[in-house]
Amino acid sequence: RTVGVQPSSHQLRTTVRRFCFFSPNEGLTAQKIWCGKAVLREEAKMTYFHTMNCCLTTFGPFGVLYYGTGLWEYSGALGLCLFAGMYYTVTQIIKLLLLVTIIPSGETTSISQELFRNCVNLADAVGMHLMLQSRRSVGFEPNTRLLGVGLGWAAADAIFQHMIAFLVGATGAEFEWTFIQRAISSNINMIAHLVFTVLVFIYGRKRLYEKYTYPVLAIGLLHLVGMPTIQSVFFTSPSAGGAEGGAVNPWSSGVAGWRFLMLQFVLVNIAAGYCWYVYGSRTAAADKDR
Repeated sequence: RTVGVQPSSHQLRTTVRRFCFFSPNEGLTAQKIWCGKAVLREEAKMTYFHTMNCCLTTFGPFGVLYYGTGLWEYSGALGLCLFAGMYYTVTQIIKLLLLVTIIPSGETTSISQELFRNCVNLADAVGMHLMLQSRRSVGFEPNTRLLGVGLGWAAADAIFQHMIAFLVGATGAEFEWTFIQRAISSNINMIAHLVFTVLVFIYGRKRLYEKYTYPVLAIGLLHLVGMPTIQSVFFTSPSAGGAEGGAVNPWSSGVAGWRFLMLQFVLVNIAAGYCWYVYGSRTAAADKDR
């Protein structure tokens, strides 16, 4: 009944001292060893459940949306999502190269510096536009194309941003709210990426959505440049033990992190409602003309 990896003597002594209410000066008796292993076994279970909870909360909604909307019924829909994820990966590599070569290194504390740095995110709009105009996506009807591309883009973003952090950090012995924040933020970002996909689609058809061009452009700039700047300037905290003095932690377990999630949730829902109105009104008008 022991754990797969036998704990060391130091680990047993630490566990006994913390949880088993024995004097740490005494030797490791059979009763203490059994108590220490039991506690370590329970910690391993809690670590496993914590990691699974974070992963399911982060990546589960993508499967629910893929099957719940009936996207899986369309032939080639999975390939469309994977192709969008590939476009996302290439776009992020280009952004990293731009950050390394163009953006000056050093501590960024002012709003102007953060705005200049986050302007690199405009490459996401170019990558999304190229994906929507690619041969892989033009063969689908608009609703299926937007849903497949947005879902694949959002899934790739969630994997690259959170998967390694969960596998490395969430398996620790201590519970941290930062991973729950990551999971909730991934769900909000999924909606944000779907909205961003519709924004790029609408902006690429200025003739059909002429009177909505400037509001759509403003929402897109807020998503790409505004929100990252707001998070970096107003909702970040210095990382403990960072290698550089200017390092910041965007996933704060304090009140600031939860405030940013609430702000992001409100703004994303407002943008989603507006995009639904713009896209839906034009679709209804086209159906009426038929």
